[in-house]
Amino acid sequence: MTAQAAPRLASSKDVSALKELWRLVFDDSAQDVEDFFKIFFSPDHTVVIDGGTGIVAAAYLLPVGSLVLPDGQRFACAMIYAVATHPAQRGRGYGASVTTAAEKQALALGYDAVVLKPATDGLFDYYARKSDFVEFFGVYEEAFEAATLTPPAPGVAAVPVSTLSYRQRRAALLSGGVYIDMDTHALSYQEHLCRTAGGGLFEIRRNGTAVGCAICEREAGTLIIKELLLADAALKKAAVAALGEHFPAPVYRLRTTTGDAANYRRFGMLRPLRGLERCSDAVCWYGPAFD
Repeated sequence: MTAQAAPRLASSKDVSALKELWRLVFDDSAQDVEDFFKIFFSPDHTVVIDGGTGIVAAAYLLPVGSLVLPDGQRFACAMIYAVATHPAQRGRGYGASVTTAAEKQALALGYDAVVLKPATDGLFDYYARKSDFVEFFGVYEEAFEAATLTPPAPGVAAVPVSTLSYRQRRAALLSGGVYIDMDTHALSYQEHLCRTAGGGLFEIRRNGTAVGCAICEREAGTLIIKELLLADAALKKAAVAALGEHFPAPVYRLRTTTGDAANYRRFGMLRPLRGLERCSDAVCWYGPAFD
């Protein structure tokens, strides 16, 4: 790679080119792009490669909160997000280059850990070969057709809640495990994405008592439940049916922390900047990924 194509930090002058690259690579609306840059863009949290005629690759560091261990230890965590390479410049290692540069910048900024969610399953192997990321986070994915769901069990309801309330409920449900405790700023951005996609943040209640929480949004006629956390896994179908009262859909797809082995998927990767290792046989929970 030539010196001209070496990664560097972004500047405010790069914003227009970065937005153009984003629109070229990702299927997001112009408003979604504007919202991201308004809420999260920071030059010292953005790595780019200038190919001489413009920005050809970029990666963003999002300060999303803390990685929490079962004993309560917390490690400042950043998410590498929206790694993008211009379609005409792919196959030159630019994606791996900006990812590695973003890792180093995270360390320089004082983060203890960096995480990312590969866009496809095959990219886990790519990042394992090309970077210091290791497979770390998992998820159970399931789908239910509306016809298989009975009305919500008596007393089970899904109730919209504020970002702060959701974060508190989420932390209580994940306590004792390994998870990313998304801060209020990051969860507010996730809530914004869900709201614009016809969804939101919900608490699952049984007879008025909180027993779970869920993040959901609509996508092509399907309700995507990006995070379903429950105190009792037996409530899974009842919780989905309760969300269906708000969002009728032919199909409901969900991500959760427990399930059959056949439904397990690798979901996210970790760069253990300060010696962190996988420390539990249970699912390490990434949570919603702004995807």
